[in-house]
Amino acid sequence: MCLKEEPEELLILSNHPVKRICQKFAEEDSWFDYFITVCILLNTIIMCIDWLGCPQYLLDIFEILNYGFTAIFTIEILIKITALGYRGYFGKGWNIFDFIIVAISWITLILT
Repeated sequence: MCLKEEPEELLILSNHPVKRICQKFAEEDSWFDYFITVCILLNTIIMCIDWLGCPQYLLDIFEILNYGFTAIFTIEILIKITALGYRGYFGKGWNIFDFIIVAISWITLILT
């Protein structure tokens, strides 16, 4: 099994200032990665909170928070695509999964 493993490609830092900033954000184990993880957990909890007779104002707050989380996740995708390029971003299964989830979120928001 060890012989079949391939090393991860190292991220070569760009000379372009915007791309370099995005690469710093996209690094694994960065504060941005932890922030996105917390946002995913909060979004999941908020989506689970609903009960019969839930006040309308609370549902409105949850809807606004959902818009905010969708915007944050969209920004995450844009940062990672800028940092890694299309091949680098779509070369990882988790990134494809994230992209599909955010695309479905946008479709849902547009249709409602």
